[in-house]
Amino acid sequence: MKRPFEVRVVLAQPIYERNVGASSRAMANMGFERLILVDPQCEITFEAQQAAATGQAALQGRVVYT
Repeated sequence: MKRPFEVRVVLAQPIYERNVGASSRAMANMGFERLILVDPQCEITFEAQQAAATGQAALQGRVVYT
């Protein structure tokens, strides 16, 4: 379904990769896919992927700004 607007979720300086993954999962539940990380303080590893569960699209397509 095409929305008349595009939602972007921005996480500024996230320190827990599990929270990044959980955010990705919540985004998938609402149909959003644009995840932006600003100066992340953690690495995105397997733990984030586990927390994302079925919400992998936003996590894999994330944009990172330092």
